[in-house]
Amino acid sequence: MAQCLLTYYDFNNEESRQNIKGAIETLLRNGYIPIINENDTVAVDEIKFGDNDKLAAHTASLLDVDVLILAPNTDGVFIADPKNNPDAEIITSIHELSEVHQFITDGKSAQGSGGMKSKLQDAAIAQYNEVDTWILNGGRKNFLTEALKNESTFTKVVKGDYMKRVVHVLIIIFCGLISSISQHLIERYQKGGANTNKSGVENEISKVINLKSSLKESILSPFLRQKLKIRLG
Repeated sequence: MAQCLLTYYDFNNEESRQNIKGAIETLLRNGYIPIINENDTVAVDEIKFGDNDKLAAHTASLLDVDVLILAPNTDGVFIADPKNNPDAEIITSIHELSEVHQFITDGKSAQGSGGMKSKLQDAAIAQYNEVDTWILNGGRKNFLTEALKNESTFTKVVKGDYMKRVVHVLIIIFCGLISSISQHLIERYQKGGANTNKSGVENEISKVINLKSSLKESILSPFLRQKLKIRLG
């Protein structure tokens, strides 16, 4: 085994990102198991992961792994709190994270610093970077081998679709262009004199607004749309 100590800054610096990737891949090629932790001696609150799940999500995304495994003290994501409702059903597959937010509370795990809400935020990082996430009960004996053999029930957060994400970006950019055109038409209408065909301009504005609305509705994932807007600034 080999210990790797990383900081939040390392993932925001491209040279550091490539160094991390190269070092971990070299360890794996030579038969070592990397044990990755946050370097608490140099991390400060302002640039700190806060929990190892978030660190794991960023590392999994950087290394382009197949699966990120999170192991809290519950079998996965439920439609209700299983502690209060023993009949609560587990959600075995999640494609759109926005659809399960209503079931999640802010409660923290007894075995870590973050609760299920935090786990899904970390899963969102992996999903955006096309990595599946499995949420397993780390308190169960042989939880990992049973999951790999499909002998247990747990939650899978399915990775995102790259081409779908590209289309979303293009639509959002196009919506921005339409907003500019709409604003130009409105200004033209407001400044227009007696010779301006105001009825025609009103029709143009209406068509542009309807087109923008249709484009927004065509984006199938509200959660990804929100993430893309953040990335586009």
